[in-house]
Amino acid sequence: MEWLKVHLANCGDFGKVSKKTFDKRIKWTNDNLERIKDCATKDWDCGGPLTPEALSFWTQADKPFLFLAACIELTNALAYGPGYVCGLPCSWDGSCSGAQHLCAATRSEDAWKVNLIGNDEVHDLYTIVGNAAKQSMARDTDPMVSTILAYEGDWRKVFKRNTMTTFYGSKGFGMAQQHMDDLMEPLSREVMQKKRAKHPFGQTRKEHHAASRLLAAHAAAAIKGEIPLAIKAMEFIQKLSAMMAHEGKPLEWTTPIGLPWSNRYHDPVTERVNLWMHDHGVRRPFRPVVADGYKKTINKNHSVNGSAPNFVHACDAAHLLRTVNAARAEGITQFALVHDSFGSLPSHAARFRQIIREEFVRMYEEHDVLTEVLEQAKCDLDEHNDKLSALVDMRADLTGKLNIKEVLNAEYAFAYPKLSEPDTKGEYADGKYKTEGTATEDYTERFQEEIQKVADDNFPGKKNVHLPWKETKEGDIAFIFKNPKKKPILTDSRGKPLKEGTVIRGGSKIRIAGVIAAWEKGAKRGVSLWPDAVRVIKLSEGFDANAAFGAAEDGFNADDYEPTNFGNDGEDADNDADDAEAGDDAFKL
Repeated sequence: MEWLKVHLANCGDFGKVSKKTFDKRIKWTNDNLERIKDCATKDWDCGGPLTPEALSFWTQADKPFLFLAACIELTNALAYGPGYVCGLPCSWDGSCSGAQHLCAATRSEDAWKVNLIGNDEVHDLYTIVGNAAKQSMARDTDPMVSTILAYEGDWRKVFKRNTMTTFYGSKGFGMAQQHMDDLMEPLSREVMQKKRAKHPFGQTRKEHHAASRLLAAHAAAAIKGEIPLAIKAMEFIQKLSAMMAHEGKPLEWTTPIGLPWSNRYHDPVTERVNLWMHDHGVRRPFRPVVADGYKKTINKNHSVNGSAPNFVHACDAAHLLRTVNAARAEGITQFALVHDSFGSLPSHAARFRQIIREEFVRMYEEHDVLTEVLEQAKCDLDEHNDKLSALVDMRADLTGKLNIKEVLNAEYAFAYPKLSEPDTKGEYADGKYKTEGTATEDYTERFQEEIQKVADDNFPGKKNVHLPWKETKEGDIAFIFKNPKKKPILTDSRGKPLKEGTVIRGGSKIRIAGVIAAWEKGAKRGVSLWPDAVRVIKLSEGFDANAAFGAAEDGFNADDYEPTNFGNDGEDADNDADDAEAGDDAFKL
């Protein structure tokens, strides 16, 4: 329920609540529950119009229809109770993902500005850049500065698009045009509609262009000053692309998922056509669909301008695919994905958002993406190229002191901060079971040692066996099942014995002496899962529940789950991702 409340607050973003802590987002939702219920229920059933109050509320949200959908879903969930099946995805967005990837690639210490380091509050690069740009303008002697600084609008919004698109190739002219499109033109329309007495940046279009250019110049300088290593990494990629284009070759590299990538831009073939309303021709570019070697001229400008954004997009896409593959291997199969927005069901929130960070860290531990693209370019460039050594030196300078593992504890890296601090004394947090989300490495290590001992005692010869457990009020481990008198056999959800060495990941379904069990890992720190997140899902017919579970306690009762038979289809069950897919009908969280 908490994840749904946070998602709702994010979609509304009233008072910029999406930039505040997790607890404050939940509080905002709780404080506005009556208005939220009005949006979801008033006059919908009878087909009449919404009340003016409710209509005004949801239509003013940052994302009106997403907000309305969340209002309806939360209202239904509250009315139905804990058993409600939610079908609305909740999304976890990157915090200026282009900058995040470049900071990770360079190990930049400025990564905290894009929330890659664990913080007690949400940091916002757009606001940081806006403040730096305003301070820079205050020292500028340009006569237009006083007019600009007198503007009383949302300065974060003024600089957001400039900052975001910088990491996808936007430069001075494009940034100035963004200010014309996003700021100057809308203000001009307000003046025409008599909503505003006069334009705050001057009365002529010439003044608007001058203000836009000044804003863009200070935005570019502020961005470079706030995250210099990320900007230098872009310059490194661009210089490498320029060197390749000079030899008539595209910059090529292999992404962290093994996908070959070619930054190939050719000079366009043009055809002169006559427009029926005019007496002059226009030029229409055609780009080749299939790359045909190096016979066609490489367009140097396009190659250079497209190289850095394409490189960032490649890293973005690799992280997304790695995350989806890792999540699917743990039984999470429903996704709503857009670029750097990772969406899944609220019931998977705790584990899924941890997977996002784990795969981000794993990708940059396994791949030095800047060095890899340099090494591939060295293979393609002329061996007598005398400028290559300068780029080798430049790459050596692009290394900060960030410990990439800090991202694992960066609760704000992908939108959602921590729910609460973990209770290291073993008390249940809000009545929920806790799994491996713990306060300290020592605490986690102690649990892992105990779990491993039980696994070794009961499953000799099996490697990497994970067992379902919960923490008792005394701070000890209580396994969800007890060993039956007969030593259990470890099988997959189809009843087929697992082969020696099979890795059972968190979230996998395993069958022990006829029990279908699910185990879902929590995040590294401070996450309490739903009461049913660690539980037995189904019991095979005729299985003695008391023998496996002992007496029901702490709200867990094995008899609540319907007996079900699972056949053996004879397929290989080495891969627990296949197991997850095969047992979907029996695995409903």
